[in-house]
Amino acid sequence: GQVAQPMLRLTTAPPIPTYLGPTCLQPPNHKFVVIRPDREFGSVLDACAPAPSLTFVSASSNQPEDGLGDGSTSPDIVVFPDHVCLRSERLGNSSEDRIYTVRVQTQDQSGNVSEQELIIRVPHDRRDPNCQGTISEVVSDSDPICAPL
Repeated sequence: GQVAQPMLRLTTAPPIPTYLGPTCLQPPNHKFVVIRPDREFGSVLDACAPAPSLTFVSASSNQPEDGLGDGSTSPDIVVFPDHVCLRSERLGNSSEDRIYTVRVQTQDQSGNVSEQELIIRVPHDRRDPNCQGTISEVVSDSDPICAPL
């Protein structure tokens, strides 16, 4: 008879695709900006496996959720595996930008994982020339896409 061949397990973690979305959220109008893997990232390519998945793991901010002069709206961050909602606002009484740190992860069919942090700012100055990318989706608080679970 035939001898069963052992399963080949791939050990190389899949690459994180290039982030093409906004590096800044402006204007600071207290609305949610929705970031999605299929729209704000390049293609996920893995030479050894078909299309690894890209998911959002977590997100945080360097400013409090309800600080002075930020519109008293909450939550400011809502994370789902297939999208993340970030509120376009920052403290009004601070000269610092709000900095969101968003953690993304790719995983291939062999279970190999790569993680990366994205930095997305809400600039203190209304027109920051260092901002890149385009905001594709803005929603209000009442939109169910950003409703916390």
